[in-house]
Amino acid sequence: MVFLWILLGIVGVLALVLCIPVGAKASWHEALKVDVKVGPFAFTVVPAPPKKKKKKPEKPPKAQKPKHPQKEKKPGPKPGFKDIRAALPLFWSVLQKTLRRTRRRICVSPLEASLVIGGDDPAETAQRYGYASTVVWTVMPRLEELMTIRHPHIHVGVDFTGVPTRAEGEIGFRFFVFDLVVIALGAGLPVWKWYRKWKKEHPATAEKTDEAEKTTGETVKTAGSDSPKETAHDIRKTTDNTDK
Repeated sequence: MVFLWILLGIVGVLALVLCIPVGAKASWHEALKVDVKVGPFAFTVVPAPPKKKKKKPEKPPKAQKPKHPQKEKKPGPKPGFKDIRAALPLFWSVLQKTLRRTRRRICVSPLEASLVIGGDDPAETAQRYGYASTVVWTVMPRLEELMTIRHPHIHVGVDFTGVPTRAEGEIGFRFFVFDLVVIALGAGLPVWKWYRKWKKEHPATAEKTDEAEKTTGETVKTAGSDSPKETAHDIRKTTDNTDK
């Protein structure tokens, strides 16, 4: 009987945690600012608040122990822009399936964005403008079916005067912890499987660089193995042979 009460208590606590409302708001004008609200608690994530440095009491110097050489960890391979662009249809289908499971509980408000495409090459600028317009006006109607988006305002423009691309906007989300768990499980597992498959098909570039460094190091060692004493000894031998 006690076990059942404990189990009911754990289930009740989990249910309360999953029903906690979460809000996030990001704005980009001159700098990025991200505010997060979890239940009644609100805090700023970006920019991070400055940390107060605590004065530590000075400790007497300890005897230094001999340091053992640590093995350097090889960085894992990272997919490039072409790989991600090729996987965009997969990511888009996964995102749609995941958002469909939330039953439009995710509310987006506000949503204001302004993007002005610029650049030095007019042809490339026009091409980027076409890509941006296609993405925005293809994705937005579908997102409005999967989420609750209130009064969106999106502007995509182009400037051929050679100025750089400018972007600013503000977006806010409201959802529950349960929705965050659903999104993490629904989208995280397929993306992780895709990354594992990509990793098997593309060997790590770090191994290639390490092998190249080893070969160059070995060549340098072999080239520099003859010391000045050895060269002088060889010269003396050659002179003695010529005298004989």
